[in-house]
Amino acid sequence: MAITFPRTFPTEWKHGRTDFKLIRRQSTSPTWGGRNQVSELGPAVWYASYETTLLSRVALRACLSWLDSLQGGMKTFYGHDPAFPFPASDSPAGPATIGTPIIGSWSVADSTVGAYSATVGFQIKAGDYVAFDYPAAGGETHRALHRIVEDQTVNGSGVFTALTVQPRILSGLAGGESCVFTRPAAEMRILADTIKTATDENGFGRVGFEAVQVIRV
Repeated sequence: MAITFPRTFPTEWKHGRTDFKLIRRQSTSPTWGGRNQVSELGPAVWYASYETTLLSRVALRACLSWLDSLQGGMKTFYGHDPAFPFPASDSPAGPATIGTPIIGSWSVADSTVGAYSATVGFQIKAGDYVAFDYPAAGGETHRALHRIVEDQTVNGSGVFTALTVQPRILSGLAGGESCVFTRPAAEMRILADTIKTATDENGFGRVGFEAVQVIRV
């Protein structure tokens, strides 16, 4: 059976310590007037450092084989923040009850997105994650992850409008894409030479790696 990419984490992967954050590619230059000029060198990207809890020998083998399938950084996977897999208005164990909103409007200039077919009255909170696909070259898609930075309640028509998110919306977004609120993820690649394992003589152990978001648009 052929393996398709991007892959999701295997069920055997039990998240332990995780560092999941937004990296902004910026440079700062002081001026003669004593001010700092900040330049953006490219779009912000998500960075993750993942490590499992102590795994059984069976689970550890499954996780190592999953990592092998990614061929270092050659193949991609969907990376999410395991600390916040669902919106704040839902149970920490899920599921997300906002439904599957469909993108109907967006603004690159204001970095906002609006959608319909959401659950009426659902309270979207600042800090919630949302993911959706961008069309990419060659008929591919690019899964982007955004963090919501303002509260909003879905109106009586099942619509939320002009919801501000970060990192910024990129050009190329198309209407009709689904918004993902359950374990929303970015497409990511493993950083070379960051895979680390530690096992005992009984085959129990931990595995971890670092990864960064892929941007195709």
